[in-house]
Amino acid sequence: MGAVMGSKNLKAIVVQSPRLKEKMDSETSKLVKGYIHKVKASVSRYRDYSTWGSSGDILELHQLGLLGTENYRKMQFDKAREIDGRSLANFVTRKTSCHRCPVHCKAEVEIPRGEYKGFKGGRPEYETVIDLGALCGLGDPEALIYLSNLCNLLGLDSISTGSVIAFAMDLFDRGILSREDTDGLDLTWGNAEAMEALMINIAKREGLGDLLAQGVRRAAEIIGKGAEKYAYHVKGVEIYGGDPRGMMGTALSYAVSLRGGDFTSVYPVPEFRYTPEKAEQEFGARAAIDYQATEGKGALVRKCLLVSAVIDSLGICKVPALTIIGDFDLEKEAALTRVLTGLDFNTPELFRIGDRIVNLQKLLNLKLGATVSDDTLPDKFIHEPVAEGPASGQKVQELASMVRAFYRSMGWDDAGVPTQEKLRELGIPYLPIAPH
Repeated sequence: MGAVMGSKNLKAIVVQSPRLKEKMDSETSKLVKGYIHKVKASVSRYRDYSTWGSSGDILELHQLGLLGTENYRKMQFDKAREIDGRSLANFVTRKTSCHRCPVHCKAEVEIPRGEYKGFKGGRPEYETVIDLGALCGLGDPEALIYLSNLCNLLGLDSISTGSVIAFAMDLFDRGILSREDTDGLDLTWGNAEAMEALMINIAKREGLGDLLAQGVRRAAEIIGKGAEKYAYHVKGVEIYGGDPRGMMGTALSYAVSLRGGDFTSVYPVPEFRYTPEKAEQEFGARAAIDYQATEGKGALVRKCLLVSAVIDSLGICKVPALTIIGDFDLEKEAALTRVLTGLDFNTPELFRIGDRIVNLQKLLNLKLGATVSDDTLPDKFIHEPVAEGPASGQKVQELASMVRAFYRSMGWDDAGVPTQEKLRELGIPYLPIAPH
């Protein structure tokens, strides 16, 4: 969005706030309090996020053997404990929050000693800790705090930045990139000084940074020499660092996400949270919550995709709504929408709106040339089993079958194109797809 605004020389959009009621009525107050109570009633998840933020999940991913390390060469990081939210808590000076949020998952930090003594900034989030930390082999929490905040100051996405640096380090270690190629930088795993220099070069579009600024897919195409094999992305977007070989729902969500290798636009939390009984009721298979099973994953990912579209459209954060509460039924959201906006939305209508959003996004992708071949994963995750650790031997199974099951659940044909019947059901005019 920022890139589009910049291309149009648009500096800002101003929205005038409507005149608010002087006092919240009793029904609205009751629903808002009920929502907050629901968040706090999820005691362990609420406590963990309020205490350590999202980065408190790093150790869990490490213990599952699915923590992307050194550009996915390993799935466990020997310094995972040092960069987990429990260790980062040692640097916290003040808890912070989005406006009136009860979770307070954010924090201000300060580095008390060492090379970065006196540096102040924000605590890194889960994905940032993985991609700038484990994925790059960086286990120094102080350097991680500094570099994550440097990304923010430079206007760089920390997930993609960590991914492209890990990619470059991987190529450097394999001899595909030389010191001459890296402008003299020593891109050995965990070299924070080199990471900082490379980040600045990416922002300035200088040297190797100019190449890496295009993302791993384009950079690999230009570098050649087999570099494509180590560029881990979907549709050109770098995946966030959680290895999909141990989580079939996550694997499918990466593959079919309309934005590419992105977790948040699908958010398949039910794979980790639902009971077998609830999974059978909603997705037609008790095994839908089995990390390694492929049954029911198409229906699971469809529901998560629709719910995520609605939550994003309402402007509600997914942390309390989906990570902490995790109902995925949109009942609370429908009730809040009715009382806060006066619009008569019920739960089925919200799901229909989510369905319309996803289908319109899909039609746009198809018009711009997307095909069924784009709904896949890097070969590594399909053909190369995890070599060691708790997830040893695991790889993504029957991906093509899961993708077809997802298409069927969406009302799309085998090429991933919404059918005329589906579009008619959603009130979307049928338009022949003519890719550019």
